Amino acid sequence: MSGSQFGRRQILSIIAGGYGGLLCAFGALLIFFGLVNYSAVGLGGLAAFLAIIFSVPIILFAVVLIVAAIGLWNNRPWARILLMVLAVIHLAIAVSMISLGDLWPISLLGIALSVGIFWFVRGLQD
Repeated sequence: MSGSQFGRRQILSIIAGGYGGLLCAFGALLIFFGLVNYSAVGLGGLAAFLAIIFSVPIILFAVVLIVAAIGLWNNRPWARILLMVLAVIHLAIAVSMISLGDLWPISLLGIALSVGIFWFVRGLQD
């Protein structure tokens, strides 16, 4: 493995691990605020319930992303495949969010992040 591939692998694993950590923190905040407001009446209670429900897949995605980052740091071959699968899922979610009016800038950032992951992983294949 050349030095540039080693550096790219380290940068990608740091980015993926950091993003996974941020997603875990966001999911934990969703659970916390969902549990705090769970006893609310009406739409507040429904929003709290939905926050708890939507936090579970966010935390699962984040944990798998952290596992892929650790595997990439240790040069495991399955980590690149797992990272590509997660990038495809992330890209699908980002593209589906374009139609949600106010969230389109976040959606464009998600698309850019997914394309960046594809580019980094492709560079590791060479």
